[in-house]
Amino acid sequence: FTVEKDKITIHFELYNVNQEKLEDGTTKLSVDGFSASYDENSLPFLSYVLALPQDTALKDVGVSTWSDTIYTMDNIKLANLGLSPVQGEEGTGVFESTSDEGFKMRAFVQNYQGIPVVYISIFPIVYDEKAQQVRFVESGEFQFKLKEETWDMSHYDSPERVKNVVDNPDIVDSYKVSEK
Repeated sequence: FTVEKDKITIHFELYNVNQEKLEDGTTKLSVDGFSASYDENSLPFLSYVLALPQDTALKDVGVSTWSDTIYTMDNIKLANLGLSPVQGEEGTGVFESTSDEGFKMRAFVQNYQGIPVVYISIFPIVYDEKAQQVRFVESGEFQFKLKEETWDMSHYDSPERVKNVVDNPDIVDSYKVSEK
């Protein structure tokens, strides 16, 4: 990922989905570098927590591109069905992009210690329970447009806390807090 003053760009590639057969006959999927899943089908997903550049806000999703190369795995019965997806609070401005094949990207912003932080989840793996088929896309790229928006940093007191939460802690060092 790259975070610039006017945009965030994320690119991923996915070539290998690991399968583990469990004693109950179901399959557990995993991908190196991907998080364990909180979606309803226990699918691995990519997750980013990114601090925004100072005095910016998330405007919208500029570009959302999914690879045309899709891989399939047949005769799969997934383990741990029934978990609920993690979502942003209602009304917080959730940005979503879903491909025709059902691959999804979701982003929302929440303030952490007074700093806007964007939470991005990319779901490049889908499961058709009825057909017992897993499909995954080879790659994707997303661009989020940012806009200028002045921050109220009067309550900002702990850069270290923010740095411990985000995937881009170096940006926190660039924040300037006025002495007012």
